[in-house]
Parts: sequence; structure tokens; C-alpha cells
Amino acid sequence: MALRLSDAALDALERSGRAASLQVDRAEPPALGSSTVRVEATEAAQLGRDGSGQTVAILDTGVDRGHSFLRRAGGGTKVVSEACYSADRDCPGDVTASTAAGSGVNCTYATSGCRHGTHVAGIAAGRGAAFSGVAPNADLIAIQVFSKFTGPRDCGAAEDPCALSYPSDQIAGLNRVAALAGSFDIAAVNMSLGSGSSRANCDGDARKAAIDNLRAAGIATVIASGNGYDNQGVGAPACISSAITVGATTTADNVADYSNSSSLVELLAPGSNIASSVPGDSFAVFDGTSMAAPHVTGAWALLKHTSPGISVAAALGHLQDTGRPVTDGDNAVTRPRIRALSGTVRIRDTGFGDGGSFTYPGGGLASNGVGLAPRAGGPAGGDIVLSGIPAGATVKHAFLYWSTLGGPDDDVVFRRTARTGELVGASRDTCRDLNQLGPVRVYRATIPRADVPGNGSYSVRGLGGSDGAEGTGASLVTIYRRDDSIRTGRVHLRHGAMTAVGTELPDGGEGETMAHAFSGLHVPSAPSRRRLHVGVADGQAESAGPQVFPADENPMLFGDQGITQPNAFTGTDGPAWDDLTLRLAPETLPVGATTAANSLTTRYDCLAWAYAALGYQTAP
Repeated sequence: MALRLSDAALDALERSGRAASLQVDRAEPPALGSSTVRVEATEAAQLGRDGSGQTVAILDTGVDRGHSFLRRAGGGTKVVSEACYSADRDCPGDVTASTAAGSGVNCTYATSGCRHGTHVAGIAAGRGAAFSGVAPNADLIAIQVFSKFTGPRDCGAAEDPCALSYPSDQIAGLNRVAALAGSFDIAAVNMSLGSGSSRANCDGDARKAAIDNLRAAGIATVIASGNGYDNQGVGAPACISSAITVGATTTADNVADYSNSSSLVELLAPGSNIASSVPGDSFAVFDGTSMAAPHVTGAWALLKHTSPGISVAAALGHLQDTGRPVTDGDNAVTRPRIRALSGTVRIRDTGFGDGGSFTYPGGGLASNGVGLAPRAGGPAGGDIVLSGIPAGATVKHAFLYWSTLGGPDDDVVFRRTARTGELVGASRDTCRDLNQLGPVRVYRATIPRADVPGNGSYSVRGLGGSDGAEGTGASLVTIYRRDDSIRTGRVHLRHGAMTAVGTELPDGGEGETMAHAFSGLHVPSAPSRRRLHVGVADGQAESAGPQVFPADENPMLFGDQGITQPNAFTGTDGPAWDDLTLRLAPETLPVGATTAANSLTTRYDCLAWAYAALGYQTAP
């Protein structure tokens, strides 16, 4: 029951011993937008990992293909294929099976049940202006596998008639997905359905063979664990060992009380207060493991977008290794709540992207950085001392880059003013493995020119200390111009995140290389003042047993020439951060050059690269 009590009455009730449990009845906002943030899908989409090129199959009560939330960015429905299997002849046209256009439409005979499939599809792959599903650029296969039932024996008092699904229809739907595997890049099948409770794998279930076939083809079958309030088992077909079984968490990241939970569950995802699409171009809030499963299905599309050929076992391993551990207080079973960006980054760093190109009379670069001690236990700060801007030059652009380990932190205080950064890259944690292998995140904030008038000391505060994030460092990058110069200054900026984790041991092995290329160069005459500015987070030496190896990095290369000494990255700006200005030899930028490669290889050390800026001057 819900009660409104004074403090004194609440205290009396707590002391009485007559309440089995007490919980604050705190209002919680329903939003798919908040759950996709929690599972890092929003961040993944910001970095281009949005399920593009992938398709997910929804075996459910059908999908409203005309819903505005289920439309592609360029227009048109996301639903690329449809089918229906209904033993009681409840497919369009009163048939038991159909693969015709329109056959996967949502059923209409059950007041609430027929909204289910559209809601699930929106969580997995919806795309909207205010919020989106987990894989907003993935397509959908809609397969309706339910039939109309009536009467209290089947439907209970809550709804009459209702929608129920025969396992035979589900098998037909799974086999249809297998048949479509050659026509679409299918990442996963979602089955937010089931019944009963099993405390062990139910591999005698007739649906296992179809699930196995899909798994062999690299397609995961993601199934809701069920809403039976059971802390010892899961429903069928979720109990099939080759399926991916998903339980639900609350907005507070606890296992939901309604969620079936046992050692058979492999992943957790948000399932409470989830707003998503329902037929009629509307939205509604549902709770359940049915809502948790499509979060995982969408995340699967993000991993397959990152690595199309990844196996089901490997993708599951990445989501398990990088998920946030959540322990069910009722059975002490700990399972990972998925974090999609972290999972994709274990496959591949996002790398570098274009940060802008700039051309000015007498243009040039000046930068410096500050280390912001990792493992500080709270927000870190420091001062960036900027020099190198010539007298009389005017700062035209200023960018602040910063890097965090273990968790997101897009806000810093620069010169006593709060700044919000854009996430520009993510890479594997270097060596520290903070926050369950959370990635290194790199942010950039554009700073108004008035706040960076020239050389001087600039304060950076408030980085790290929240959500497991720990700041590593920050760099202030400025682009200036001198109007009295007779030479044209050109600046090319690249940014993002790349990591090299040293792996070489005395008995052999190889290190890792971080590499990118400057493109769009314009070198019409012999350039002067050739400089490369880089910001790199310096990790820590790898170890093997009791032995700790010294930092060992190759020289940084520009083209095929070394431009640093070995082991140049040593935390020159404070703990774990280097902002270096490197001189380039004339032959590294020949006349007519349009591209230039830049790389760094490490063998024992661990480095994370945040930005690289190339500046040079040429005759008009």
C-alpha cells in the first residue's frame, strides 16, 4: 500500500515491526532517453556507432511500420521485411502464415498486448528528435508470431481478448530470420516473450535448434528472462543455453523485483519506466524484462556495426566484460548491466576524425597542457601555461581538450566558467582498467576568443570524480594569425581517441601502433615553421607477475621519419599527460603534399592519444 505519513508516523511504523518492508515512493521520470544514456548508446551514436548497416528482427505482436519513431533518417520506414505466423489464422487475410508486405503489422484485437511489438522495436532501433532507441540507424524485420485468445482461462481478468504465442509459430519466425540472413546483415533477434520458470537450462525445448542455427550464422537470439518475480529461475525459451537471456534493472540500477533472476541470466538492461513507440504514432511507458531485452538487441547491432564479422560468443564476452556489475539482493547473483560504448571500444577505438582546417596570414599554433592526477578520488584541477603566441598576433580559435578514464565527464570549469564539451572519441582504457574496463573518453570545448587573449596561465578545474570518471589531463590548443606576415599559415587539426597498450614480453610478442593521417594538405611552396602539436595521456608500464617493465615507446613518426626520441612521453605536463610541440624536418612536408601519416608504437607502456595539430607556413 502507499501511504502519506508525517515523520513521526513513519518513525512509529518503522519501530512497530509490522511492516515487511518500507520504500520511499519517489516519482521517477519515464524516458527511453535516460535508459539509452545509462547504457552508453547515446554516446556511441555521437561517435557514429549507431547500428548503420545492421538489421534486428522483432518476433512479437507486430510492428506499426508507419510510426514516425520507426523511420529512417532519409525518410521511409525502417521495416525492411515482414512476416506473420499464427496457428489460429490471425495473420492479415486470416491465414496461418504470410511473408507479404504488411504481414508484420501490429495486431489489433488486444487492447494493450498488440502495442507490445511496436514498443519493443522502438527501444531497439527507434529514431526521434528528442530521444532515440539504442541503435537509431539500424533497420527492422517485423515478424508477428501471436494469436488471438479469449476467455479468463487464457487471458485472465485483465484483458479479454489477449495475444499469446505458440512455440511453433516462434520457430517458424526464427527460421524466417535464418532464411533472410543472406539478404540482410542481421545482428540479433529479439524475443520479449515466454512463460513458466526453469531453474536449469531447458535445452530439450523445440526452439533450441532454430536458435542454434542462427547463432552459427553469427546472429544472437536475445530473450527476456520473464516477469515472474522468480529469483531462482527464468522463463522459456530464455532458459535455452544458446540464447542470450536478459534480466531487467530499475532506474537506480538494481535488479527489478518483477524480473526473473538466476544464474541463467547473462546480461541485465534497463526495464523500468521505459517510454517508447506504440501504434497510432503515440508513445507509452511500459515496465518489464520485455523492455530490457531490446536494449541488448540494439547494443548487439552497435557491436556488429563496429565489427560485422564478430561471433555471438565474442560479442557476448565484450558486453559481459565491460558491463556494470549489479548484484541481486535476493539471490546474490551478480550480472553485468550492459554499457554499449564500452563494449564497442573493446573491439576497436573510435580513432581520429577531422577537427577542422584553418588558413590565415601568418597563421600558427600554440598549445600546452596540464596533467590532472588520475586516482585522485575527486575532481582534479590545474593551470595551463600557454606561450608561443608571437607579439602582435591575434588568437582566432581556442579549443580545450580533456580526457577521462572510467566514466563520462563532459563538464569542466575553465577560467572560473563552466564549459560543456563535445565527446569526440573513445578508446580502450590504457592499463588501469577502471570502472569495469570503461573507455578513455576525449572531449572538446570551443572557448570564446575573449577568454584566451594570448599567452598566460589558464585554470582548469572540476574534472573527474563523478560516475567513476578520473581526469588524466587537458590541453589548450590555440590558432593565431599575424596580419603583417608575407606567408600563409595553414593548420590542420585531428582529434578523437586512440590507445596503444604495450604487450611485448621478453620471450616475444608485439606492441601496438596508433596511426592516423592528415588529409587535404596544401603545400604549394617549400613550407617553413613546420610544427606538430600532440596531446597524449601517458599510462603506466605493463607488468608480468612480479616484474614491472620500464616504459618503452618507439619514436613518434611523421611519414617514415622519427620526430621524437624513444620514450618521449613521460608526463611532462604533470601526472600522465604530455602536450608536446614537435619540429618537423623539411623533407616531411614536400612541395605538393596532400596527405601525411603520423603514428606512434609502444611496446611496454600504455598511451592514449587525444589530438594532433599540424601547422606550417607557405609562400602566397
